Amino acid sequence: MELSNAVTVLIARMETHPEDFEYGNKFGDFAEAMWSLVGADDGIKVPLWFLSEADKQALRDAWAKVHYGRWEKDIMEKVFDEDFYKRRDEAKLYEQQMKQQMYQQRMAMQSQLAASTGTLQPGQILPAQNTSGNTGLGIANAFSGLFGSSK
Repeated sequence: MELSNAVTVLIARMETHPEDFEYGNKFGDFAEAMWSLVGADDGIKVPLWFLSEADKQALRDAWAKVHYGRWEKDIMEKVFDEDFYKRRDEAKLYEQQMKQQMYQQRMAMQSQLAASTGTLQPGQILPAQNTSGNTGLGIANAFSGLFGSSK
């Protein structure tokens, strides 16, 4: 049976521009239909009921070629990638540096906020309170320094 013109064009495009069939690209929405067609739909159903069985099989075969090509390219890049571990370690170091920088920025912002509002910082010790004449609950003065007086 002869393939439809649309299927012939799609297959040719898959062969020359497989990246167009990734999500977010030109034919990314068609990728969902293809996953349904090959039975790996993750619950997404995009029926291609109007295609002949020959069209469906030709699309399945073309989709398999696209993904085999991606898989093979990925394997070859990993096998012959001499700088993989260097890039991985650089990425880890960069991530650690960014986390440290974000922590320092957050602490600086908290200090600025505390200075402008007169509040305590985590770990800051309250100045000694004069507890003379108190009923023995000297801690009450410390709490009033934290939360303000209830008077």
